[in-house]
Amino acid sequence: MITYQSLYREAVQTLRHADNPDAAFDVRCLMEKIFGLDRTALSLYGDHLPDEKKERCFRELLCRRASGEPLQYLIGAWDFLEESFQIGPGVLIPRPETELLAQTVLDGMQQIKNPIVLDLCAGSGCLGLSIAKRRPDAQVFLLEKSQAAFSYLLRNTECIAKRNSYPVMGDLMDGFEHFNFPLPQVMVSNPPYIKSDEIAGLQQEVQREPHMALDGGEDGLLFYRALADLWIPFLGGGGLIAVECGEGQAKEIQELFQKAGIQAQTHPDYSGIPRIVTGWKTSGAFI
Repeated sequence: MITYQSLYREAVQTLRHADNPDAAFDVRCLMEKIFGLDRTALSLYGDHLPDEKKERCFRELLCRRASGEPLQYLIGAWDFLEESFQIGPGVLIPRPETELLAQTVLDGMQQIKNPIVLDLCAGSGCLGLSIAKRRPDAQVFLLEKSQAAFSYLLRNTECIAKRNSYPVMGDLMDGFEHFNFPLPQVMVSNPPYIKSDEIAGLQQEVQREPHMALDGGEDGLLFYRALADLWIPFLGGGGLIAVECGEGQAKEIQELFQKAGIQAQTHPDYSGIPRIVTGWKTSGAFI
């Protein structure tokens, strides 16, 4: 019979042999999911024996993690700005850079009362729903094209910000006029921004995420052009737009937005790389 502590050590070695750089962290997450043991409980009950059925479930998840399946999909939920979002195959995994985008937007819209907010390419809803939760005076419309992702968006809306959030299934590329949205004061987006020919070279875990949420076209800027051409004209005067982008793209997006009437600036991520572009509309919306 194997104890929790022995199972933990064995599992860490399994992931290390699979070249997982975060083996200990991943094993702790899986043990908490299956056995309900956090780090403290593991130290207290490490010499206890796990339930055999739960042990089999744990080993199954461990094998899937060793094969490259994202930890977040195995857990079924991931934290984003202190909220737990349900996620799984078919939806983009929330990342720290998007938390930084959300906080940048929340800081920037402090002076806007009762804002209409559009979250375009909403995915799990981590961006728009986090804004809705922290700004109960806002009305947040979340647009998502993927049916798989939209199912998670609906679940997260129900749990996190049901009162003032409105999920809508649709394609950003159709443009603002295709939808029955009110004129917004805030637009946010974390669109696909990886160049099409670079997707095949991404990390194994990222390859498991939906390509629809990654592929930004030949140069990675397809969706930013659509934002500039089809959405920014309908942003209210003095309104805010904020987007996440890939490394090396911020300057070009800033220029695109400036041509569309936005006073744009770039912001660095936690590594000092420009990864966020924000800006204010210099004139009123076209009605």
